[in-house]
Amino acid sequence: MSLPATWLGALLALLGVIVAIWGLRIAKLIVSLTFGLALGYLLYAHSAPSLKESLGGPALFLLGLLLGALIGFSTFKLALSLLAGFLSAHAIVSAGLIANQERAVALLSLALAAVIYYLVDKLLAAVFALAGALLLYYGLETAGLEGWIPLLAAAVVFIVGLVRQRR
Repeated sequence: MSLPATWLGALLALLGVIVAIWGLRIAKLIVSLTFGLALGYLLYAHSAPSLKESLGGPALFLLGLLLGALIGFSTFKLALSLLAGFLSAHAIVSAGLIANQERAVALLSLALAAVIYYLVDKLLAAVFALAGALLLYYGLETAGLEGWIPLLAAAVVFIVGLVRQRR
């Protein structure tokens, strides 16, 4: 059972608009909920029996969920910049531009992470806006529209998504 091309194209176009306009917020929400669920489970599963008796298992889970969601939301930008900084430093060292020493990689990772931390909101907004515009373009072409209409619609959605997510 597969969807007709028109329906598939319409779903891709709708998904593209959603990703372009609200992609960064959705990503932060997913990261926060995932971190919250993980911390809630850990607090529930690994707490002392006396704490479970006094507060109750569901209350511990909800406490962990709330704390984890707050921590996940606030560390989203930090975690992305640290990861991107390390990957960038590793790529520079692998290319042979800097001697492969652990201190050099660590210092370069932190320096790049600081720069990326400053730019991460702008970069992610552009990435989500571009991904959404490409999904819209592909969806409109799959639905049967050809020519400049899908391209124009994708350009408009890219600009709207970029402006909307950078706020």
